[in-house]
Amino acid sequence: MVTVTWLGHAAFMLKHSGFTFLIDPFLDNPNCPIKGIPTGIDAILITHGHSDHIGSTIDILKANPSCKAYTNVEIADYLNKKISNNVVVGFNKGGTVSIGGNFKVTMVDALHSSDIDTADGIIPGGTPAGFVVKGNGTSFYFSGDTDVFSDMAIINDLYQPEYAFLCIGDYFTMGPVQAAYAVNKFLTSVKTVIPMHYGTFPILTGTPEELEKHIKTETKVLTLKFGSAYNM
Repeated sequence: MVTVTWLGHAAFMLKHSGFTFLIDPFLDNPNCPIKGIPTGIDAILITHGHSDHIGSTIDILKANPSCKAYTNVEIADYLNKKISNNVVVGFNKGGTVSIGGNFKVTMVDALHSSDIDTADGIIPGGTPAGFVVKGNGTSFYFSGDTDVFSDMAIINDLYQPEYAFLCIGDYFTMGPVQAAYAVNKFLTSVKTVIPMHYGTFPILTGTPEELEKHIKTETKVLTLKFGSAYNM
């Protein structure tokens, strides 16, 4: 089984047989159970350029010399200039990469923005993405920050994910109603939804209860607790 731990906001840690990877490691969020920069990290996935998703990537890469990060080519170029060792792999939508640990990751579309916040201002960060991750008996769709869009049906048809990590916070992303619509209409292979990107800050008002109320299928809503591991 693949073990997933919610680190708050849209940050997750996933483990299988000694291989550990992070998604959108915003470890400075107020709900993160990890204090300091973790070691033993083998890979990082980054959906887009906002600081609450790139998060602690640079510090994690420095603390884990064998770790690699995977993201779009624009963010990869930016990060590689910051750490000067070319451990950030840039690819693009429709592309699939092997990240180690018998996991393969396909980059898919998302509807959002992706500029990078820097000390000198905002710079372009390519376009936002989601990921489909397959391996070790698990297949899941990680939406990243997005609104609902009809091509989620293509993601469903091509990759048949069993789990979906969906943002529900509203304001900056889709809220519970849109996320439920995605499940009802497009993500028909999904058996379990894990809500994310909610409750971190007061403006993110969406709740798992509201999501569950609007789902019309037998899809289960799994609300993770910060720092508690769940076996997928």
